Amino acid sequence: MTRRLTVLLLLCTHFSAIVYSADRGTSTVELVGGEATVQYGRPQLGGRDMLGKAKPGMVWRLGMNQTTTLTTEVDLMFGSSKVAKGVYSLLAECTGVDSWNLIVNSAPELRGTSRDPGNDVGVIPLKVSTASQSVEILTISLNRTGDKFGEIAIEWGNRKLEAAFKTAD
Repeated sequence: MTRRLTVLLLLCTHFSAIVYSADRGTSTVELVGGEATVQYGRPQLGGRDMLGKAKPGMVWRLGMNQTTTLTTEVDLMFGSSKVAKGVYSLLAECTGVDSWNLIVNSAPELRGTSRDPGNDVGVIPLKVSTASQSVEILTISLNRTGDKFGEIAIEWGNRKLEAAFKTAD
C-alpha cells in the first residue's frame, strides 16, 4: 500500500493540478526548480459570448472579483519576456478580432483593470483557437509540456487562448 501511495504522489507531482470552487479557480504546474500557480475568478457565460463582444483595446482583468494572479517559484520566459520568480497580476487585452495579448504586471493587487503599464513585465501574444467544446465557466490552466516547459491555456465559450513558457536558464 505504501508503494502505491508513493507512486501516486510521484505521478501527481509531474502533472498540473486544477482545483475549482464555485467562483475561484487555481491551477498549479510543477516544473524543474519549483512550481507556478494561477488563481482567478470564474465568471459564467450565461448564454453570452463575452470574448466575441470584446473590442480592440479593451483590457480585461482575466477573471472576476479579485485580481487574477500568477505566483511562480522559478523564473519563466514567455517568448522574450522574462518573468522573475514572484507574484504578478494577469490581464488580457483584445488587440483585434480573435486577437489577444496576455499582460503580466508586477503589481499583484489591482482594482478592476486599472494598472500602471510601466509595471508590465511582459505583453505576450496569445494563440487563439476554437475550443473542442463550449466552456461555460472560465477555466485557466497551467499545463506541463516538458521538464522545463509549459503553457497557460484560457478557455471560455468556444475560444481557447494559449501561450507557451519555459523556465529561464
